[in-house]
Amino acid sequence: MHVHDIDGQRKIHDFTNTSKRYLYRVHAACIPLLSGYFSGVGDLFSALVLAHFQPISLHPSQFMTSPSPPSELSNPLTPLTHAVSLAVTKTHTILAKTHEHSASLPADERQPSDDELDTMNPMRRVKRMQGRELMLIRGQDIIRGIGLTSENIRWMGEWDAFWGP
Repeated sequence: MHVHDIDGQRKIHDFTNTSKRYLYRVHAACIPLLSGYFSGVGDLFSALVLAHFQPISLHPSQFMTSPSPPSELSNPLTPLTHAVSLAVTKTHTILAKTHEHSASLPADERQPSDDELDTMNPMRRVKRMQGRELMLIRGQDIIRGIGLTSENIRWMGEWDAFWGP
């Protein structure tokens, strides 16, 4: 993942690679950046990718309960890109819900990370991290895909210009 400023907003680009004309095809999506440290994000993202990944050998509708990508995409999504698109959407939605919750906490529970102050007062870190625990239980409808539509998923698109002309 890479962070860039796009239209005055910080965005994260997420990538997946699959073979094609060059050695790889690169797929990317812009995702609004949420500042702060949240524990368990990589575990959640990885679990969601695995949960949504459907090998090519299976009939696509056999296990697919998630929305299909829009037909306007320039190239069809690979099984990995489809899984990553759903995982990115759900992970970011859970993070946004967690970020919103942590911003509503009392000031002493939403202080910035500071290793020196945390060393002097270990409970400072504990209080801060409790407010930043991922909202997995409250976000279970998000994880289940309830309310997901093709229009509100951050579909990854092929980045043709990645390898140059």
